[in-house]
Amino acid sequence: MQGPEHRFYPFQDEDGKELSDEDIRAEADTFMFEGHDTTSSGLSWVLFNLAKYPEYQEKCREEIQEVMKGRELEELEWDDLTQLPFTTMCIKESLRQFPPVTLVSRRCTEDIKLPDGRVIPKGAHCVPLRAGALSHYVATLLPIGAWPCLPQVP
Repeated sequence: MQGPEHRFYPFQDEDGKELSDEDIRAEADTFMFEGHDTTSSGLSWVLFNLAKYPEYQEKCREEIQEVMKGRELEELEWDDLTQLPFTTMCIKESLRQFPPVTLVSRRCTEDIKLPDGRVIPKGAHCVPLRAGALSHYVATLLPIGAWPCLPQVP
């Protein structure tokens, strides 16, 4: 069965225009494949950092073992994750150092008036600055040990 008349739900874009089968496939590909790429990239860098800093790896291991208290990994519960602050910091630091998505662009759907009176016109492509985009530079300005749980850039 092909075509919009056989669809259970009519898929539309933000302007109400119906999406073609090719458009829907492209959207599904984006979710399926790009989600896997970013997840695997993020996990790879976490594992890299833990291997590079075995003392932090050991601290994460101890923290996880303490939370699990002899339970099997399959018994890990969602609420257990809040009891892993050091492991969480290590994951977030790896994602800060090596973000899986380094750039996101957007197309303005309407004119945007800035506080100083300038206007970003509808249709313009913008690249918003990520909050962590300057984090490598900022880390060089902080004194060594400002974040004692993780290594600093000297």
